[in-house]
Amino acid sequence: MKQDLRDRVADEIANGRVWRAKEILRGSFSGDFDPDRCEAYGQVLLQMNDLKEAGGYLFVSGARKPEYQAAIAIFMEKFVTLKAKNRLLSLPGRIHRVNIDDWPTHLVDDLVQLGWLNELRKYQNDLIIDSPNRIWVRRLAEMGCATLFIIIIVLAVVGLFTALRTLYSF
Repeated sequence: MKQDLRDRVADEIANGRVWRAKEILRGSFSGDFDPDRCEAYGQVLLQMNDLKEAGGYLFVSGARKPEYQAAIAIFMEKFVTLKAKNRLLSLPGRIHRVNIDDWPTHLVDDLVQLGWLNELRKYQNDLIIDSPNRIWVRRLAEMGCATLFIIIIVLAVVGLFTALRTLYSF
């Protein structure tokens, strides 16, 4: 996380505007996964007493400070009930788009301990939906469907006019 972002967040918190610090951090998630940003966002959510959401961000950050354990436990209550594919998607902070080998060490250790790492790894390739190749394929399919729809409409209109012209020519 960049220092200017840290400073802006710290200033907002110091001025009693935790909600604004949350907005600033939330808006910074448009880039790649950043464990430090996830931890900072989790800390802000803790201050706002949003324990479930904070727990998710603190869990994926890999940070395992004692003050985070209650929030992480609340997040885990829901997390453990999900199927593997949904578990991967429920992880916050764009982490599902990052190769599991690049995840924070403590997070990987926790997932190994829970017996879920290989299960999540199995689904990850299918869920990295914003890879450039998949975007191209999806857009090409969308354009193909739209083109096919337009052709069908044009042919239907031409067919209707041809049928009407044939009916009224007798």
